[in-house]
Amino acid sequence: MKTIAYFILFALMISSSLSTVHANTEDKMTKAQELVAKARISLRTGQLKKAIKLFKQAHKYVPTSDYLFAIASIHSRIEGNCVQTIDAWEQFLRSCSDCSRKSKGEKQIKFHKKYCQVTINVDSTPSGADVTFDDLFIGKTPISFRTIAGKHFIKWSLDNHHPYESEVILLKGRDLAIK
Repeated sequence: MKTIAYFILFALMISSSLSTVHANTEDKMTKAQELVAKARISLRTGQLKKAIKLFKQAHKYVPTSDYLFAIASIHSRIEGNCVQTIDAWEQFLRSCSDCSRKSKGEKQIKFHKKYCQVTINVDSTPSGADVTFDDLFIGKTPISFRTIAGKHFIKWSLDNHHPYESEVILLKGRDLAIK
């Protein structure tokens, strides 16, 4: 008899826990849906960054690749947002192992990586200066390399000469030559 009583008590405890989990899931879904509704309003009024923020908040409540797809799509619409756009599409693809929009995400990354590429040519007199780009050693001058448009940090140095360092903002379609 005690065994049956314990079993019933255990079943009630599990049922109560499942009800709590179900209620929490419903609360999170409701909150995410409210945030998505606000994000859609922000999109209609042209507030793209606010819409991204709201979709990100919704994703915290309900981590779905659909929200990441929306975030990446919105980033794609913001001029000069190449690095963030590519990062957002890559995050979407990591979450979308076999979802229906995977090929769309792959096409978007390929497009933006090509569309946002910029060539940088760095030269110095005398040549042979070490060039560092975004804290990565690239090589020695003269050097030419491709990167994604956006904000970057470049530095080059040569023994017995003053080092040069600068933050550069690269615009898509506009190559940069530094001497």
